[in-house]
Amino acid sequence: MNVLLSVEPKFAEAILSGNKKWEFRTRRFQVTPKKAYIYCTSPVRKIVGFFKVGKVLFGPYEKIWKICGKEGGITYDEFINRFRNKRVYAMRIEEVRRFTPPIKLHFLGIDDPPQSFIYLKGNFLFQLLEIESFLVQEIQNIFGGDGHGDEK
Repeated sequence: MNVLLSVEPKFAEAILSGNKKWEFRTRRFQVTPKKAYIYCTSPVRKIVGFFKVGKVLFGPYEKIWKICGKEGGITYDEFINRFRNKRVYAMRIEEVRRFTPPIKLHFLGIDDPPQSFIYLKGNFLFQLLEIESFLVQEIQNIFGGDGHGDEK
C-alpha cells in the first residue's frame, strides 16, 4: 500500500534535497505504506516526488524528538508547536525521487488534495511516473542536464 502525503513546500524541498530524513504525522496509518508520494501544498499544489518508507516509529512526542529530531528537517520549536502532548508517527525517508516536472493531481484522477494523507491502491500511472523519474535521473547522471534535453 502506498500513500499520498500533503507536505508544506519547505518540508517537501527538504525531503527532495536529502536534508529531511524523517516525516512526522499525528495520524497513524492502518497499514504501513511502502512508498509515500509527496503532494506539495500551496502555492505549488503538485506531486513533486516520492520516497520509500523505511523504519517506522510511534510514540510520545518527547521520545520521537529524541530519536529523530536531529534528522527531522524541523526545528525544535516547530516540532513542539505541532506535536506537543501528542503521540507522533515518524517514517524514515529512504530512496527519494523527484518528479521532473511535478504532476498535477487531476492527471492521476485525484480531485482534492489530502488533508494529511490518502491511501493509493495500485495506481498504474504512479508506476509509470516512477519509471520516468528513474530514467530522467539516470540520463542526468550520464549526460548532465535536466534529462529533458536542457542543460542545467
